[in-house]
Amino acid sequence: MKRIQFLNWAGITICSMILLGISSCKTKDMGKTNFKCNPEVLETVGENVPFTVTGEIDKKVFPKKTALEIKPFLVYGENNTDSLFLDPVMLRGEKVKGEGQSISYANGGAFTYTGNIKYTGTEMNNAELQATLTAFVPKEPINKDILKTCKKCKIQGTQTAKIADGIIHTDKEISVSALDVLIAQHGYQKEVQMKQSAKIFFPVNRSEINMKFDLNKSEAAKADMSNLFKFMSENYVIKGIAIDGWASPEGEGDRNDKLASDRAINAEEYFRKEQKENLRDIGITANGKGSNWDGFVSNIRSASDFKDGNSVLNNINSKSPADREAELRRMMNQYPQIKKEFLPDLRYAEITVTALEPRHSDGELKEMATTQPESLKVEELLYAATLFTDMETKAAIYASAARIYPNDWNALNNAAAALITKGEYDKAETLLNKANTLKPNQPEVLNNLGDVYAHKGDFAKAAEYFKKAEQNHANVSYNQAVLGVRNGEYNAALSAMTKRTCDYNLALTQLLSKDYTSAKKTLECTEKDSQTYYLMGVLGARTNDKAMMLENLKIAFQQDPSLKSTAAKDAEFVKFNTDPNFQALVK
Repeated sequence: MKRIQFLNWAGITICSMILLGISSCKTKDMGKTNFKCNPEVLETVGENVPFTVTGEIDKKVFPKKTALEIKPFLVYGENNTDSLFLDPVMLRGEKVKGEGQSISYANGGAFTYTGNIKYTGTEMNNAELQATLTAFVPKEPINKDILKTCKKCKIQGTQTAKIADGIIHTDKEISVSALDVLIAQHGYQKEVQMKQSAKIFFPVNRSEINMKFDLNKSEAAKADMSNLFKFMSENYVIKGIAIDGWASPEGEGDRNDKLASDRAINAEEYFRKEQKENLRDIGITANGKGSNWDGFVSNIRSASDFKDGNSVLNNINSKSPADREAELRRMMNQYPQIKKEFLPDLRYAEITVTALEPRHSDGELKEMATTQPESLKVEELLYAATLFTDMETKAAIYASAARIYPNDWNALNNAAAALITKGEYDKAETLLNKANTLKPNQPEVLNNLGDVYAHKGDFAKAAEYFKKAEQNHANVSYNQAVLGVRNGEYNAALSAMTKRTCDYNLALTQLLSKDYTSAKKTLECTEKDSQTYYLMGVLGARTNDKAMMLENLKIAFQQDPSLKSTAAKDAEFVKFNTDPNFQALVK
């Protein structure tokens, strides 16, 4: 706390500083008053500049019939030409009626003034908080507006005093360049399996291969087999060949199992004979699957002209597994259509070949993406960009993808993300708005729109888009934390940044939270640039480490000379304004 001696002016003793008290006892020494302004240098917390002044008035100092109006105001602007007036506070002697805090003449008293200034921008950075103190003797009850209307108030003296320097605005130095941009998934698969299949049909109760059997001679069956043989001739990388044998379900279970297995084995022998040149060292898995009940149910349900289909299926399903075949045979006698239409195509062996779709190697994709991007699919281009580490090449490939595939939101988003890192925010916004129109509310697009508006200084709109991205399941906690720091939400921001290390924004938030030890540790491993060195200078000033402050500011100024004028006006260094070393550094 400061101890302030009262001054005698115009026959009335008035405090030379705000909120310190008064005395009307002419030239007599009227004692001293203790006071404290918190913070000592005004500082932004979000968009506000809160402060509290407390004071203690000694006994036998405050006259019983006197009142004191304390009217704070902020002086700011390039040459301190602008003023912002706050609500006054009234102190009154014990015989004065009305509003305000009564101060006992015999015992003195304590008072508190809590104020808040709305921070409007950088024009407030160079500022002083002052107050006008007016002592008067009222003839009527007082209120905060008494001096505007009172005609019988005897003014005893007026004095202007400085309360605090300001305004520290370090929370506005949060780095939006560190915001996370989100890249849409490329959708490229390095391995894509392709399948081709064909069926060999069998007469009832037979397992020998007969390609002249009616069902095998159908155009559909022949086309499937032809396509399978062509597939085998393409020199694809074969991952597997499976042959499944089936029997129609009206036969007894054990017999059907044997029949289905024999059909699979015979189909394998046929296929190996037909494809012996293409089957070297390729294994085949042949399995008998037994009775084809699923196929039967599917045939019944798809037959729109069989009106009793549901009844047939209900009757069969009501039986135990051991009795289903017998029930089906009974249904066949009742409905001859079953035997003729729904069972023959269930007796087959199906050959399925699985192969890998031909793909370019990563090296080929890198070459083609930079020399002939038009020859690649959009997912190939987006994947190729991830194979490069330098941002220029990535950005060029993403730009190609957006140009060649202008209606693909993934390509537009990723091209915009690259533009954000290059500082081309208007172009990025155009692409992102188009992407959001093509496929609304994709979390990557919403997040990146938030990034764009943050870089443009529209933090309210940025917060709106980050919230939408979060609602669409994007992890935007860090981005929201960065904006939270600007709003004074330091604790929440620190919680959201727990997984970050060696991060400028984390160090800044720790500093603003007055965790200077953690801030120093974080800054020591953070990538060094002029902004980092400047913040280390601020940390030195806050911890009264003058050597640390000067050393880091010197490096910051060498990297960015414009920071000299910034530091000269920065209230973080106000207590060093008269220090010759600091003054020499900022010249």
